Amino acid sequence: MRSLSRALGAGALAVTMSSTSLAFGGDTSTAEHLFRQGLEAMKANKFKEACDAFAGSNEADPSPGTEINLALCSEKQGKLATAWGWYRTAAGLSDQRGQKERAELARAEAAKIEPKLHKLNVTVKPPLPDGLTVTRNGQSVPVATLGSDVPIDPGDYVIEVDAKGKVAWKQTVHVATGPASTRSRCRRWSTRRWRRSRSSFLRPVAAATTRRRSPPATAARRASSATSRVAPASLRPPRRSSSRWSR
Repeated sequence: MRSLSRALGAGALAVTMSSTSLAFGGDTSTAEHLFRQGLEAMKANKFKEACDAFAGSNEADPSPGTEINLALCSEKQGKLATAWGWYRTAAGLSDQRGQKERAELARAEAAKIEPKLHKLNVTVKPPLPDGLTVTRNGQSVPVATLGSDVPIDPGDYVIEVDAKGKVAWKQTVHVATGPASTRSRCRRWSTRRWRRSRSSFLRPVAAATTRRRSPPATAARRASSATSRVAPASLRPPRRSSSRWSR
């Protein structure tokens, strides 16, 4: 059975743990240690540190109470989309474990902040090319979300769309606080030309060498050079009749 401290949560989200709770596999000792660190950070209003601790606790041993606290500390930081996601996740896990009261609480909290969510809609002009990939701040985004309003936390995001044979398309969007929808549209694709891509098949060119120019020849040197190129009379072939050797 999990300790009562993990079940209670923090702040206004105190939840009573069921006495019939089952034991679930995981690194419970690490999860409990990090969970308590998260509670202490929440009491000190250190919400980012609290989220880090709760995230580690949930990674070691997932728990609806931990996920509710993850939602709460995210909400305190203004990350409403992240908080909404954790509330929904906690509700689903609570349903799996038969914790009806906790599931209802998590869904109620998610419903409260849902109208405040800002959403991002990334669209790509059809038809979608083969090998399409979409990233947001370097993290992969499922292609299935294209054209849909997806809840997102406030901030600046770099949207990059790439595909086989296409030049990557990139755009930076700013997501403000408050309920609204921001759109990022990839309307035009630029095709990679062969001339640009063939450079990878070219062999490296050796560095050019500097040729030294010989000094200008004097009249005496030119005369001696011309003389040296003339064969002696004894070595010259006999002259042939032009009538015999010409057509």
